[in-house]
This record gives sequence, structure tokens and C-alpha cells, in this order.
Amino acid sequence: MMKQNKWKMNRAGLLNFWYYDEEIFDFADGKLLLRGSNGSGKSVTMQSFLPVLLDGKTSSDRLDPFGSRARKMEDYLLGEKEIVDRDERTGYLFLEYKREDTNEYITTGIGLQARRYKNLNFWGFIITDNRRIGKDFFLYEYEQHAGEKQQIPLSRIQLENRIGTGGHVVRTRGEYRNLVNKYIFGFETTEAYDDLIKLLIQLRSPKLSKDFKPTVIYEILEASLPPLTEEDLRHLSDTIEHMDQTKQQMEQLEREREALQKVITRYDTYNQYRLAETAHHFLEAKKRVTKTENLAKEKQSESENLATAINQLEARVQELEQQKEILEKKQQRLEKHEVWNLAEEMKRDTERLTQVKKELTRKEETLTVKTKQELQWKEELKRIISKIDTTDHKMDDQLVDLEADADSTSFERHTLNVTDFSRKRQTDFQFSLWLKEADNHYQTLDQISERLRTFEQIRTQIAELENVIAAKQYDIDQLKHEQTDWEKIFEKDKQEKLSEIHRWQAQHSFLPIDADLLQKTARDIERLYEPVAYETIRQQFFEVSNQYQLGIHEKIVTKKSALNEVEEQIETTEKLIHDLKQKKDPDPPYFQEETKVARQRLIDEGYQYVPFYEAVEFQDHVDEAIQQKLEAALIDTGLLNALITNEAIPVEHDRILKPNAQLMAHTLADYLKPDLPEEAKMSAATVEEVLQSILIADDRIEENMAIGIDGTYKIGLVEGHAVPVASVRFIGKNARKRYREEQIAVLTAELEEWQEKKTDIQATIHKLEEKITAAQTAMNIFPNDEDLQTAYKHIDDCRFKIERLEKELHEQDEKLHEKMTTFQELKRKLDIETRDINLEFSHEAYQEAKQIQLGYGRALSHLEKLHVTYLHEQENKQQAEERLDELEGEVDELKGELNVLKDDELLLHKNIAEIEEQMKRQGLEDIQAQIKQVQREMTETTVALDKTRIDLPQKRADLNVLEKEIVNVKQQLKVAHLLLEVWSETFHEELKYDMIDKEEMDVDTAANWAVEKWKHLINESQKIEEHLTKAFFEQHSNLMEYRMTEFTTSIPKKEIEKAEWTDEQHILYENWERKASRRMIQLDFQGQRLSPYSVQQIVEDDYARQQHFLNEQDRQLYENILIGTVGNKLRSRILRAEKWTKQMNKLMTESDSTSGISFSIQWKPRTAETEAELDTKELVDFLRRDARLLKEEDLTEVMNHFRSKIDRAKEMIELTGEGDTLLQVLKEVLDYRHWFSFVLSYQRVGEPKRELTNNQFYRFSGGEKAMAMYIPLFTACYSRYLEADPAAPYIISLDEAFAGVDDDNISVMFRLVEQLGFDYIMNSQFLWGDYDTVSALSICELIRPKNANFVSVIRYVWDGKTRKLVTDEVEETESFV
Repeated sequence: MMKQNKWKMNRAGLLNFWYYDEEIFDFADGKLLLRGSNGSGKSVTMQSFLPVLLDGKTSSDRLDPFGSRARKMEDYLLGEKEIVDRDERTGYLFLEYKREDTNEYITTGIGLQARRYKNLNFWGFIITDNRRIGKDFFLYEYEQHAGEKQQIPLSRIQLENRIGTGGHVVRTRGEYRNLVNKYIFGFETTEAYDDLIKLLIQLRSPKLSKDFKPTVIYEILEASLPPLTEEDLRHLSDTIEHMDQTKQQMEQLEREREALQKVITRYDTYNQYRLAETAHHFLEAKKRVTKTENLAKEKQSESENLATAINQLEARVQELEQQKEILEKKQQRLEKHEVWNLAEEMKRDTERLTQVKKELTRKEETLTVKTKQELQWKEELKRIISKIDTTDHKMDDQLVDLEADADSTSFERHTLNVTDFSRKRQTDFQFSLWLKEADNHYQTLDQISERLRTFEQIRTQIAELENVIAAKQYDIDQLKHEQTDWEKIFEKDKQEKLSEIHRWQAQHSFLPIDADLLQKTARDIERLYEPVAYETIRQQFFEVSNQYQLGIHEKIVTKKSALNEVEEQIETTEKLIHDLKQKKDPDPPYFQEETKVARQRLIDEGYQYVPFYEAVEFQDHVDEAIQQKLEAALIDTGLLNALITNEAIPVEHDRILKPNAQLMAHTLADYLKPDLPEEAKMSAATVEEVLQSILIADDRIEENMAIGIDGTYKIGLVEGHAVPVASVRFIGKNARKRYREEQIAVLTAELEEWQEKKTDIQATIHKLEEKITAAQTAMNIFPNDEDLQTAYKHIDDCRFKIERLEKELHEQDEKLHEKMTTFQELKRKLDIETRDINLEFSHEAYQEAKQIQLGYGRALSHLEKLHVTYLHEQENKQQAEERLDELEGEVDELKGELNVLKDDELLLHKNIAEIEEQMKRQGLEDIQAQIKQVQREMTETTVALDKTRIDLPQKRADLNVLEKEIVNVKQQLKVAHLLLEVWSETFHEELKYDMIDKEEMDVDTAANWAVEKWKHLINESQKIEEHLTKAFFEQHSNLMEYRMTEFTTSIPKKEIEKAEWTDEQHILYENWERKASRRMIQLDFQGQRLSPYSVQQIVEDDYARQQHFLNEQDRQLYENILIGTVGNKLRSRILRAEKWTKQMNKLMTESDSTSGISFSIQWKPRTAETEAELDTKELVDFLRRDARLLKEEDLTEVMNHFRSKIDRAKEMIELTGEGDTLLQVLKEVLDYRHWFSFVLSYQRVGEPKRELTNNQFYRFSGGEKAMAMYIPLFTACYSRYLEADPAAPYIISLDEAFAGVDDDNISVMFRLVEQLGFDYIMNSQFLWGDYDTVSALSICELIRPKNANFVSVIRYVWDGKTRKLVTDEVEETESFV
């Protein structure tokens, strides 16, 4: 695991504070001990740094280790009035931190401005760009006052300007605390950081053993264990809240389910009734068509039969008329007989008797009819009276119903109308005004109802908008929280990146990266991506690297240039050596390349020549010195390399010696002799001539061309003296050979030198190239920003989403504002409109009142009809009474007439009997018989003829009637078909609604099935509709969200000519028109209008889904406690606490005191509080196990445990009404610290271990108490620091450190502090801290003479072995013991 580059306290400073003008204290490996006598200021100094500079709180109790509020921060700034006369002062406190392994610095501090008797001004600051106070950053500026240079502390504004982008300046203590936590400690929450500071304050208190006891320590230890944070539990809390919301939604869904079921139950019955009724009428219409068709057929047949009968009657009339004529003639003949007079008289009497009998019969029949009518009218009168009474009762009942309805609808005009009606009840009362007022009230209710519908819809929309706004706000809060988390990660990554850059710089210190660049980098990192791109930061280092590489490149170029020169020298030297080795003789000086080319060309062209120096040799007698001078003169004159030739040759870039021998003169021939090469094609004589041609001057050269043996020479106007050569090199084969060998040796030596120089240069270049490679490699591994980009991308995504959501939220807010404005305006209008209406202020109430008022109108119309009936029946009663009076008179009259007729009948019987007796006495029986026969036949014929004559018109009339009936039947059949058509369409439409489950079947079968199944409902329409209406209004509020509405739909009416229709047909068609319309109920769902059945299915599906979701959430909730994040954190914290307790126990048991007492500590699980809960031991056992291996019953037990705790806590909130949030409840329920108890034990040598009670503790010595208290408190602090960032310093402070503890035990305490990795500031009156258990320590002795207004500091350092005095120049090497 990579070692953490932890922050360490490095320096602490005060400026213009208390009796310090400016003082900086250095730490040694994060440790500082302030010592001095009482009143020296050691406690004040320490308390001013810690904990003040951790959170900026400057309250009085913070500045006094005993918690006293006697002295305020202002007092430390202004000083005591008696000692220092000042009323205003600005001061600074700061604490510098340094990374353990890199030169990375952060300084935190506070500025304070005190004015006597006024509030203290505070500002906090942090320097993040590696600038250091007193080094390259100063908290003051110099000003001239009275000719003296004075330090003036910076004001807040000046500090802000000076810090710039290299840090932060804040005005509140909370902001300062957050900055310190953010940059140094890295606790996830401010609460955790505050808890640490509280613990540090408890730990610093002097003489701990006097103020503490085990029970208090237990509380501190328990509080020091990190609880689950609200952030840890937020998801769990959100889950429970979502579950509660889901439960609420399910409760609402349950209400909606019940409401829908109640509506659907009534709607089902209504739909069944509608299907049965339309089916019944459809079938009845079919029967009516069939019956009418049969009737039409019967009438047609009857018409045909009647026509035949009429024809037969017409023939019979003709026949009877003929027979009557014959009989009349016969009768005339017989009438001439004398007996005829008697017969005629008897005939008249008989006819009279017949008439009397007929009249008597008629009168009796009339009397019977009249009597019957009299009885009927009496019954009718009774019926009418009964109907009047019934109608009267119905009117009374109707008035009662109207009263109830009027009361329900707040129809105030009802009472006045009833009073008026009661007054005019027996007369023709005009209902029109009453009906109009009722209708007006209905219209008013309807208008208000519609407005209330809109009002409630807007209210619902407002609630929905508020829910949407709340949801969006929740999403925004979640995103902001997520953004904050990523910002924390980003800030932490930035700091780590800065440390990484510092580590990189330290690893590549060869790069010339100065402090300014590192400071700028720190500032740029602070502003990373906003607006500084990481590439900009990286580029600055690349520029340094590039400049560095450029400098190296320039050196390499210089070296390579030198290398090229050396290589050229080497090549030249090698070539020279090669040439020397290849050639017999070396080239003489000044042998130009052009000359060599020209000579080669001569050879190629066949010319023969020999250079002078190759053709001669010194004579043996010539001294070496002369040889050297002569060769030097020959070289200078150019003769040495001139050509000797036998023939004339062209001269180009060369010299030719033309012989002009001086035989008697002193010439070169006296010193040189011919010595031609073997291959030379030239004679020695020619050479000799040349030698003889070159004069040797003995003293003074006067010739135009001559040389001297002393090296002088003259060529024309030129005279010279050659520098002697070191040795003869060209004249003579041996000389040339020697010279060549010498040249090769010299060149070889030079070559070695050049090659060595080349090797050195190459090595230098290689090293320089390695530096470039190292620089390139360094830049290749320069820290990249992939991790930073990831965090920033998440932050940017969160910002984008938040911006989008806030825009949407703003839009929703505007919508809400508009809705609220509309809502309030509508409410104002409704308040005015409903002021005089005593109804509940709701759409449901007004809708119900509207329906009731509609019923009121119908009931009033019915009352009007009842009243019309009542008046009509009153008239009928009067008419019946009059008619009954008439009938009674007619009956009496008929009875008198019957008596008269009965007397006439008796008289006629006697007269006829007398005539018959007289006729018998005259003996004319035969004539009488004939006459009777004729009369009988005549009568029969006349009767038959009369009858036929009567029947014939009757038949004809019947035929006419029948034909009219046929036309009527055809008209009835047409109407019947029409009714069948409309009822069929209505029934088909009803089937199309598909509101009844049924099998596939044809229409007739479906109609018969419906009638058979629900025929009992057909006559219950009023009841069914009432039940449906009641269910609709009762459940309307429960289904408000769906905006349940009811409307009427019907089959479109047809344009039909009804002029010839009968009343019955009109009634039948009107009955269809009434029943062709049906009530439809629809609900709104996601902008669609759906039937209750569809919505019921949606609600059922939603309920099932929510139930499943709730079950899943419930399981996930408790599985999360067991398996998920919360479970992992619980396990981790419990394991850490156990490990920590074991570590603390080990430290305590190993830290034996000098008095032979040892301490130990345990963390014991507690027992369950209720039967539904588990003991801690069982619970922790379950939590430790792999949740995947737990049995179902084990999971259930754990779930029930937490469910019980959560439910109990929630119940307590509801019962007590306390304001705890669910998050706080969960934090309490899942606070594992309450599942265990700390138990301290002690053991003396030779005694058993005992629990350390408060009573036992009080019996301990001061040292023993300190041992018992410090170890738990140190480990408590250590536990708290485990929650901080891994790079955070573990800081503690101790006032009067280890007072009352002997030296050996103090050494043990320091060892414990070292083992726990604490950095600290301690103060003590006597303690030096130079124990072998302390690895390093800065010791500052504070000296303040009594009541002096200054403090002097003597500094020491302890390196683990010796304590040394520190002076301004150097540490004293003297050891202190």
C-alpha cells in the first residue's frame, strides 16, 4: 500500500496577538512542546493555536482549558488596560502545514480586529499556492510613522488582494471551519469534524483524572466511534420515504379501487339493465312487426271474404224483391175477403203488441243500462274521490320531497312558492314562475358547479404542480448533494494532484522548477477548469522542460560541433597516417593539392620529373645543424619541392629548376649529392647541374639567387632567414624515412588524443542526451488529469442537470403562480356567488345539489301534473255527481214509462184474443191460414229483404272500414318496422359498448339471453338510476384525480313524418327516444377519457405493481442493512470498533504503570429491548455472515428486528409529536454504538481483574487515574481520525501534559502517542519531553517577566537522542540532560 504523504504541522505563528509582536514556532515532525512557569503564556499560546485555528471559534471557553469565560479574545488582542494602553488592534494567528514527503505547504489562519467595547471582527484565510508566511508572503506591510519604519498588519481587504487566487479569505467562522476541513482533514461531514474538535477540547483539559470518571469516559468513547452519517443513511431514508409514499399511494389506490368497485357495481347493474331493456324492446318490436304483418294478412283475407259476401247479398236482394212482388199480389187477392178486416184489426193489434213488447223490452233494457250506469257512476265517483285523495296525498308527499330537495340545494324561493301554492291549491295554479325560478336556481348551481369544477381542477393542478415542483426540488437537492460529493472528490483530487506534482517535481529535481511556478500551479489548480485548463498547467512545466532541454540541446549542438571537428581531425590524421604509411616519403611543407593534381597530370602525359628533395642527399661531412638550416632555407625558398626534369614541361601550379651550373662557385653541390630513386629516369648529372646552379653565400648574399649555410637566402628582391627545422626530414632517404616514422608516431599520438577527446565528448553528449531523455520521460509521466476530468465531468453534468431542472422548476413555478392567480381570482368570484347559498364549498356538493335540483325540477313538473290531475279529478267528480243525478232521474222516468207500457201490453193481449174468438166463430180458418201463410211469407220475405238491404250497406260499410283498417295496418306495419329498426340500432349500439361479458352469439340469441338473464331489472329503472347517481356522487371525491364525469349519449334522431301517427305510435316512439339515450361514465387518465372498467384495470395493475414494488423495497431496505452499503458500513464500523477496542486493550495491558497496575477494556454487546428484537450478539453474528448464505428465517428475523425498531421509533415521533426526521430516526435505530457497552477493568499484581467502577476509580492515585483516562481518550481521538482523509494530520493538544504522572509513566504515555501517530502541541511547567520514546520534538521555553508586555522564546530541538539549543545561526551541539 502506498505510503500516505500526510500533512504535518510545520510552523505556527502569531502577529500582534497578546504580548507577541511577531513570533513563529517551528515544529519537529509535527510536534511542539511549550514550557514555562505559570504566567509565561504557554497555555494562552497553545489555546490560541488549537483548537482556535481548527474551526475559527474564539469564544471565551475555547481559550481557557478550564472552560472559564472570564477572558475574551478581545482581551488577548488589546491586552490589559493597566499594562498596555491601546483601544484597537489587528492581529493574526496562523498554522502552517507541510506534506511529509514533499515541499508542499498550506497555511490556515485567522485575522482578528478588536476595538475596545465593540464586537470582534473576524476573517479566516487559507493559502494554497505554496507561499509561506515570513518567507514569500507577509501579513503586514511597512509604513513610516514619525520617521520610524513600522509593521502594519494587513486589513481583510488587503489580505484578500494579497492572497488573490492563491487561496481564500472568508468572513465567517463556519466558512473557515469548512475550508480547514476541506483542505487539511477531509471529514465527510462537518458534524464529524465538529465531534473531533469537541473530543480534542475534552482531551486537552488539565489534570484529566480529577474531572473524569469511567462512566464519562464510556460516553466519550462511545461518542468517538463514528456513527453512520446521514449521507450513509440517506438512500435508506429515501427508500423508506418512498415506501411510505408508495403506501400512501396504495392507500389512495385502495380508496380508488373501492370507489371504482362501488361505481362499477352500480354501473354493471345499469349496463345489465340497459342491455336487458333494449333487448326487450328490440324483441317486442320484432313481435310487434310480426303481429302487425299477421294482422295485415288477416285484414286482407277478411276484405276479400267481405267483397264476396257483398256480391252474394246483392243477388239475394234481387231475388227477394221478386218474391215480395208475387206475395204482394197474392195478398191483394186474399185481402178482398171479408175476413180480412178482422184479420187486419188483429194484425194491427198484434203489431201494436209487438211494438209495445219491443218498447217494453227496450225500456227495460234502457232501465237496466241506466241502472248499471248509475251503479258505474257511483263506482266512478268513489274512484274519483279516491284518486283525488291519492293525488292530494301525492302532492303532499311531493311537497315534502321538494322541501327536502330545496333544503339540500339551498333553494330559498321554494318556501314562498309553496306558500303561494298552498293558498291556490284548489284553483288553477300557475307553475311557470316556480318552474322558472327552479330552473334559474339549477342554472346558478350549474354555473357554480362548473366554476367549482374548474376551481378544483386548478386546485388539483396546483397540488400536482406542487408535487412536480417538490419532486423537481428533490431531484435538484439530490443532484446538488451529488454535485457536492463530486466537488469534495474533485477538491480532494486537486489536492492530491498538487501533491502528485510536488512528488513529481521532487523525483525530477534536475528540472529547474522554481517556487514561483509551484505557487502558480497551486493557484491554477484551485481554479482548475474554471477557467484554467489542466493543459495550461501542464504546458508551464513543459515550457520549463523545453527550456531545460533547449539549453541541453544547445550544449549538445556545441559538443556535436566539437565532435565533428574532432572527427574531422581524426579522419585527417588517420588519412595522414595512412598516406604516410602508404607513401615512401612524406609531402614537404606547402605542398598544395592543385600542385599534386598538376604533377599527376604530367605523369599521365608521360613527362619525367623528380622533386628536388627526392633527388639529393646530404654529403657525409655536412654537420647536422647545417643540414637543418639548409633544409629550412630550401623549404622557405620553395626549392625543396621544385621539379628537376630532362625536358621542357608545361608548368601549372608548380616550380621547375632549370640548371645553370656555376662550376667554380660555392654551390649546393658542396653539401649535397645526387641520390635519385631507382625508378627515376633521369641522370645524376642533371641533378648535379642543378646543385651547381644554386649558390651558397659565405658572408653577405649579393647574388640574385643564393642561400647560406646559416639558413639565410635571397631570391631576387627577397631576402630571408629560415627558422631551422628540428631535424632534417626531406633531404635524404633516411631523413625522409625517419621523418615519416616520426610523423606517423606524432600523428598516432595526436590521433589517440583526438579519439580520447571524441570519447569524452560522446560521453558528455550521451549524458546530455540522457538528461533530455530524463526530461522527456519526466514530462511523459507528468501527472495527467484523467481522474480530475472524471470528477469535473460529473460536476459539470450535475450542474447541467441542475440548471435544466431549475429552468423547469422556474417554468413550473411560473405555471404555479399563474394557476394560483387564477385560483385566487376564481375563489374570490365563487365566494361572492356562493355567499347566500348554504352548501358545502365543493364541486361534488354543487354537482350533487345540481342533480338534486334537476330532480327538484322534475318533481315540480310532476307536482304540476299531479295538480292538473287533481283539478281534473275535481272536475270529474263534479261531472260524475251531475251525471249521477241525471241517471237517477232517468231511471225514475223509465220505471213510470214501463208501468204504462205493461198496461198497454195487457189490454192488447185481451183485444187480440177477442178478435181470434170472433174469427173462429165465422169459420174462415182456411182463408185465415192462407192469409197467415201469405202474411208469414210476406213477412219473412220483407224481413229477409230488409235484413239483406240492411246487411248490404253494412257489409259495404264494413268493407270501407276494413279498407281503412288495411291502410291503417300498413301504416302500423311501417311504424313497427321503423321502431324495430331504431330498437335494433339501439340494441346493437348497446352491444358495441361491450360493457357486459358474454359469449359470441347472434343478435337475436343475445337479446333473448339478456332478457332471460336480467328481465328482473327491466322494471327497476328508477331504482337502478338512483343507485348509480348516488354511487357516482358518493365516490366522486375519491376519484377526483380522474375527474370522473357523467354524460348522456343517444342514437341520432331520424327525420320522420309523424302527421298520420296515432297517439300510441307517438308514445312508442317517444318511449324509444327516451330510452335511446344512456348514461355514460368516463374517467380521465393521462389525457385520455376511459371507461371505469379500463381505469379499474389500470388501477388494479398499478396497485399490483406498487404492491410488488413495496415488497421489493421492503426486502431491499432490510437487505441493504444486511448486504448493501449500510450493511457493509455497519460491518466495517463494528469490525473497526472491535479492532480498535482490541488495540486499545493491548495498549492498556502493555502500558503497565510503575505502581504495578494494568488496565484493560472491553466492548460488550447488549441484550434486546423487546421480544421482537435480537440480542446484539445475534444481530452482529447475522451481519458478519455472508448474507447470501443466510436462511430465509434468518433474514426474516433480522428484518423483523429492524422493522420493529423503525416502527417503534416512528410511532414515538407520531405520539410525542417531536420534530425528528426519518433520517434522524434511522440514524438512531442503526447507531451500532448503542448496541454495545464499554467496560474498563483494572488488575493489580497478584490480584484478580476487576471492573473499574466510579468508586474504585476515586481510590486511585493521580498517576493511576491519568493512566486509566489518557489511553482511552487517545484511542478515542485515534478512532475519530480514522474517519478523516488518509493524508490528514492526527493532531492533539494537552495542557499541563501528564501532570501528576511520574517520569516512567510519562515515557509510556509518549510511546503511546508515537504509536498512534499523533502530532501535537503540549505545554507543561516542568516537562522537557526528551524521552527515548519521543522521536523528535521542538521545545520552546517561554519567558515572561512579571507583568511584562513581551514574551521571550528559547528554542530547543530533541532528535530522539539529544536536546540541542537552537540559535539564529546554528544549532548548539551541546547536549542537555
